Amino acid sequence: MTVTVTNEIEKQMLEIIKNKEIRAVFQPIVSLQSGKVYAYEALSRITLKKCSFHIGEAFEIAQEMNCLWAFEKLCRVNSIKMAAQKPRHAKLFLNVDPNIIHDSSFISGVTGEKLEKYNLDCSDIVFEATERSAIKDIDTFRKSLRHYRQQGFSVAVDDVGSGYSGINRIFEINPQYIKIDMEIIKNIEKDACKRSFVAALAQFAADSHIALIAEGIETKEQLEAVISLHIDYAQGYYLAKPSSKFEKTPTDVQKNILELKEKYNKPQYSHAYFDTVSKLCAKKPAILPSVRFSDVYEIMNDPNITELAVVDEEGKFLGVLTKRLVLQELSGMYGYTLNARKNVCDVMDTSCLTVTPDTSIETASKMAMARCQPYIYDSIPVVDGMTQAYIGFVTIKDLLLSAVNIQVKRAAACNPLTGLPGNIVIDEMVETLIGSREPFSIIYFDLDNFKAYNDAYGFANGDKMIKIVADILQKLCGADDFCGHIGGDDFVVITKGDRTESLCEQAFADFSKDSQMLYSEIDRQNGYIISKNRNGFVEQFPLATLSAAAITNRMRTYESIGDLSLVIAKTKKQAKQQSGNSLVIT
Repeated sequence: MTVTVTNEIEKQMLEIIKNKEIRAVFQPIVSLQSGKVYAYEALSRITLKKCSFHIGEAFEIAQEMNCLWAFEKLCRVNSIKMAAQKPRHAKLFLNVDPNIIHDSSFISGVTGEKLEKYNLDCSDIVFEATERSAIKDIDTFRKSLRHYRQQGFSVAVDDVGSGYSGINRIFEINPQYIKIDMEIIKNIEKDACKRSFVAALAQFAADSHIALIAEGIETKEQLEAVISLHIDYAQGYYLAKPSSKFEKTPTDVQKNILELKEKYNKPQYSHAYFDTVSKLCAKKPAILPSVRFSDVYEIMNDPNITELAVVDEEGKFLGVLTKRLVLQELSGMYGYTLNARKNVCDVMDTSCLTVTPDTSIETASKMAMARCQPYIYDSIPVVDGMTQAYIGFVTIKDLLLSAVNIQVKRAAACNPLTGLPGNIVIDEMVETLIGSREPFSIIYFDLDNFKAYNDAYGFANGDKMIKIVADILQKLCGADDFCGHIGGDDFVVITKGDRTESLCEQAFADFSKDSQMLYSEIDRQNGYIISKNRNGFVEQFPLATLSAAAITNRMRTYESIGDLSLVIAKTKKQAKQQSGNSLVIT
């Protein structure tokens, strides 16, 4: 408790609750794919004059006075009331104390009633579990979360990275969103340890289908750092400060995001399983913002037209009109009379989700499914990232069918033992490097004395050794690297830059340590095993080691796959001829 609750402070708190001395402000949460506002976090400000405490202290005081729910309800209802003015597609993040979410008054449906009153939907709301206090009754807390998820609410975990409890709550809550604590983001562009932590968190979030939000973005450098780490969303003063209005992303900031996205999201290695939405994009009719709304109604009578792009004279995308939106505006007793004379610019949706042509199909699918319920099946406009020129639409049907097809192809092309991409994908990756002027290394890893180990310890243990190698190489590969399993005990790693030696040395060290568990105590002490050679005779074999044959383009450029294959074969032979862990670089 940072504030001593005096009689005067109690009096001020009761006055705030009684007279509703609270106003709501909203801070944008910005998409790092489109640069547009994805959501708004509702924050509260005290309006009581000469108040002795700030909003952060107010929750602690309310808890001490046993009026936490009354104070939190005041803040929440006020935020929901103001949020009726938010852009249609934007979500609303509401802070909630972990110990209040299962309060009997809260459970009774206060939030749901207010949402209905102000024409909001449960799918618009994300409950953000704050760290103001610990979760004391985890079973009831889980039950409460299940109750709200069934109604369509989403959940976010706040302040992740600020301590054990934040990490632990991820597994307890299983949220749709994770907010990275601003202390982690602070100086992230200068701190390699912080970048490593966020990169690992990004990989975990991607694997778990959780969206990441970086809090506390205050500089352009921090923004670039989180975009380079492929974070989904960001929030902070550099992007936009809290405001009583629902602000859009400043034009210069949005342009900066799109430029950085193009810089860091370029596919490092292109192959058929990472198709972009450009493959699915279809050109559909576009209209000018000056068109009369009644004319749009006539156009929408065509059953084949479900949406129209709104563009300026130069073809720049301004917004979208869906059939659902048109019918919504013109329905009811007075809908047509009130709106028919309006122009398209007065009614169009300017906050809709858009994607660029180079957005991957899987990323676009994930973004589409994260939208609010009424918009989840709307087609997505495809817009040029730099010029904002309208290109076309991609339908959700095409997007989801393609995403499923990608998963099927990827599964068929993966090695069944390790799950790593197999020969088909590896060949495609290598072919993309032919003639490349960017520095790269193709490293082939092979287990030495693996057959002898397999014969002595059996195939099940042999498979364990292969999995150990796969795990080591995957952990050593960064976001821009590729790891594949040729088959048997052969692997390949493709990396850019100049980290071949350090990567191999670490792989050797990790394998020497991790493989020890696969040997008996006697064999570990002896440093060799007894097994049969290829002619069937028993002899001593050293413990398994790794050979690495690396081919780089430092000294030469490879013009054909045949040219590359000859050098690879020669280098692999040289590496196998050396004893122990060995690396040969050509």
